[in-house]
Amino acid sequence: MPKQMTFASLARATKKKVTRREKFLAEMETVVPWSHLLVLIEPHYSKMGSKGRRPAIPLAVMLRIYCLQQWYALSDPMAEESLYDSDAMRRFTGLELGDDRIPPFGDCCAFTCRAVEGGNKPIAMRRSKPA
Repeated sequence: MPKQMTFASLARATKKKVTRREKFLAEMETVVPWSHLLVLIEPHYSKMGSKGRRPAIPLAVMLRIYCLQQWYALSDPMAEESLYDSDAMRRFTGLELGDDRIPPFGDCCAFTCRAVEGGNKPIAMRRSKPA
C-alpha cells in the first residue's frame, strides 16, 4: 500500500529541476539487482532487534544506506546526517521524514561490520565456494 503524500513529497512533486544525485540514484535503482542482493544477504541479517530494544530496520533500507555510503564515501554518522538533509537519499532508501525512523549511525555501523566480516568485500559481493 503506497504511503500517503506528505507536504515534503508534495513540494518535491512540483520541483522542476532533477539533480545529478537524483539522476544517479534513479539509474542505480534500475541497474542494481536489489532482489538478488536481498536474497543473498537475508540469512545474515537479524529481522528483530534485541530484547527491550527497538525493532530492526528493514534489510532493504539498510542495504541501500550501505550502498549510499560506498557511492558517496559517507561515514556512519554522515550517512545518518545525509538522510536527514537529502530528500533524494531518503527517497532512494524509501524513508520519509515524520513517518519513518531514520536509522541512527550505530545501526549503520553494525550493518557495515556484519557486511564486511570475514573479508573486505560485502557478503552480497562474495562468490560462493564451489561445492
